[in-house]
Amino acid sequence: LVDVSLEGLSFQLPAESKNLKWIEVKKEMSFRFYFSPDSYLHIRVNILHSNQTIENKQHHIRFGCKILTDTKSYEAFRLFVLFLTKYLESSTQDNGGLNISYF
Repeated sequence: LVDVSLEGLSFQLPAESKNLKWIEVKKEMSFRFYFSPDSYLHIRVNILHSNQTIENKQHHIRFGCKILTDTKSYEAFRLFVLFLTKYLESSTQDNGGLNISYF
């Protein structure tokens, strides 16, 4: 997963991935957000485009997708994305400066 928003997401796979054979532009497909090894949030996406990219000297294929909002799980997905947005706006990086006082 590269990016996520209320309307869409992007993901990438290594160029040599065997899973690329299942992914086609202009095709609807399932996408799973795993929160543990055995539980996930299921959404449907429409793949709009693909691009080749190189990151850390590795070749990948990146896909841009539109989220289909007519699924029963979309509301949970929407709230998850809103949480991520609010988290990004208010989170602070830990620089190890926590001082513990004992009373």
